[in-house]
Amino acid sequence: DGSRQLVAEPFAPNFWRASLDNDWRGWKPGVYLSDWKTAPEYLAAATADIKTAVEGNVAVINVIRDIHNGKALLGLTYSVYPDGKVKVSYDLKIGENTPEPLRVGLQGQIAGVDKVTYFGRGPQENYSDRNDGIFLGTWTSSVAEMMMQYVFPQENGNRTDVRWIRLSDAKGKGLKVTGEQPLSVSVWNTTQDELDKAKHIGEAKMLEGSVVLNVDLVQTGVGGTDSWSQKARPYDRYRLTKKEYSYSFWLSLQ
Repeated sequence: DGSRQLVAEPFAPNFWRASLDNDWRGWKPGVYLSDWKTAPEYLAAATADIKTAVEGNVAVINVIRDIHNGKALLGLTYSVYPDGKVKVSYDLKIGENTPEPLRVGLQGQIAGVDKVTYFGRGPQENYSDRNDGIFLGTWTSSVAEMMMQYVFPQENGNRTDVRWIRLSDAKGKGLKVTGEQPLSVSVWNTTQDELDKAKHIGEAKMLEGSVVLNVDLVQTGVGGTDSWSQKARPYDRYRLTKKEYSYSFWLSLQ
């Protein structure tokens, strides 16, 4: 009806994840890759290069952000179409001497939704190195069912090879995200910070009236050759060691 605000918190760059058992017990990215954990705070304080233009009947906003004084460069382009659809394009260039991130993506909060439907690998959670036996299909669940309640709270609920995901209310109204390539997504009823600081199941504070939506290109694998040394790190092919990452997706009302 034109009066509802769906986006409770705007989408912001996210390069980190709540620590997995293999992370904090084993290869310790919080020690070796910590610049990526603080990158969003740096971006929030830094000055952005913002340009706007009208191309035909499409409004285009280009944003360039420097990460930690040249360690990486992030470009975001938002193209707003007359029918209300928004195309988001994301380009990350990582410096030659900058270590790898844990994820490449955007994180926001969507208000007033509880039902999730997506086409991708499921129905259970899966990761780049944990999805061989998880099949493509159209899956529907609640937000709570999208999550995995580990005894020690941590990153959870990821889905890979997602072509589209729709978050909706009881009337079927909501937001759809459609990737121009397969996405990695998750939906939580709590925040990443809450998952990261909680030490026991049930300690993470639940959100009221909104849910977290992660729209990522990719997240590093789970790893786990062991869980107490550098061997806990994912195999190289499941790490984010490339120096350039690009993806795009569409936002549309449903």
